Amino acid sequence: MRNFYPAKAILNFVIVAAFSTLIISCSKSQPKPPVNTEVPVTINAFVPAKGLPNTIVTITGTNFSTIVANNTVTFSGVIAKVNSVTASQMVVTVPVTATSGKIEIVSDGKKTVSATNFTVTTGTMNDYAIYSGIEIDQIKFDGTGRMFGADGTNVYEIKPGAQQVYYTKPPVSNFTGFAADATGNLYIPLGSAVLKVSPEKNVSVLAGTINDGGIIDGTGSSAKLAQSLDLPIDASGNLYYLDAACVRKITPAGVVTTIAGNKTGDRGYIDGKGNVAKFGVMTRAAVDPAGNLYVVDSDHFRIRKITSEGEVSTVIGNGLFGLTDGEGTNAQMFGPQSLVSDKEGNIFFSDADFENHLYRIRMLNKLGQVVTLISGNTISDIVNGPIGIATTSRPLGLAFDANGNLYIVNSGVHKISKVTFN
Repeated sequence: MRNFYPAKAILNFVIVAAFSTLIISCSKSQPKPPVNTEVPVTINAFVPAKGLPNTIVTITGTNFSTIVANNTVTFSGVIAKVNSVTASQMVVTVPVTATSGKIEIVSDGKKTVSATNFTVTTGTMNDYAIYSGIEIDQIKFDGTGRMFGADGTNVYEIKPGAQQVYYTKPPVSNFTGFAADATGNLYIPLGSAVLKVSPEKNVSVLAGTINDGGIIDGTGSSAKLAQSLDLPIDASGNLYYLDAACVRKITPAGVVTTIAGNKTGDRGYIDGKGNVAKFGVMTRAAVDPAGNLYVVDSDHFRIRKITSEGEVSTVIGNGLFGLTDGEGTNAQMFGPQSLVSDKEGNIFFSDADFENHLYRIRMLNKLGQVVTLISGNTISDIVNGPIGIATTSRPLGLAFDANGNLYIVNSGVHKISKVTFN
């Protein structure tokens, strides 16, 4: 006997089956919950871990926005200048009013905070040595820790509370600038020669010939030199002679080469490489740990940078004298009396408007940004104490010791001051 299903039942079955299939199909095609694909911003490290306001800090991490304007960096809540950025590195400047604490980055709205604190360095100035009867201009440390000072005629060994003549009356007096190397040799520019004084006080001529000037490259007495107003030295013992319109390099073996400027005495103001560059009168200079030379071009109120390859660029100054802090051509200098580099490559210089009794100890960082650390406005007194309170008087020579302490010749009160950094 055959079973027959009513047509209505069959229709209902088909409808139910189709509906079930639709439900199953729909359940399979339902969108999955969204996955959070936003990549976080991180800080992995920062170098250096401590420094004065205006120090350049390099922060490494991940997923930084490569657009400078999309990044905000703060040191303990104080906004810093972002100089450059890649996806994994930011170069920033420690704000002038920063205090020690965490570094925070907000990049494209994403926030991260450093695991450790950045320490903002502070300093305190105190008397180191008092001198009388002499007019100390420049000071230097040799590699053995001895401090020397010069007055244009004599070189003195200076100790707290005392000073004594170390080397006196070179063949040409009224010299300016001198150098001391890692092993205790002194170098004195004599106008047409560089004198070398050994730790045993044996005297020889390293390069050039006394009373026979000129501009000829060579070795020892075959080289000819004009007159240099300073004699900076690098970590390898190379000297830099600020000649008539060019910069000369003198090796420890007395080999003289011209690295920038021209040998014709043709002065001017042109940045460029080698003999393309032109300089005015160069008065003071310093070498940073990377081998870059910073030179005061006093004719053009600028500080010029010369790389080890002889590339010359202007770091600060716009051709007008002044004591305005800032960056690049927004910063002005008046009359820097001494330049010296710290271990991080920051350049410290004493600057002065002597006529109006305006004195400054200023810091130039590696990106050409300048701030004032210590000020003064009298020739009769200084104030010791923390940076921000301490004052200077007619500052001339500057020097760092091996521990990173800064020394200042306060010629207005015949004192050498010591700034100890934390």
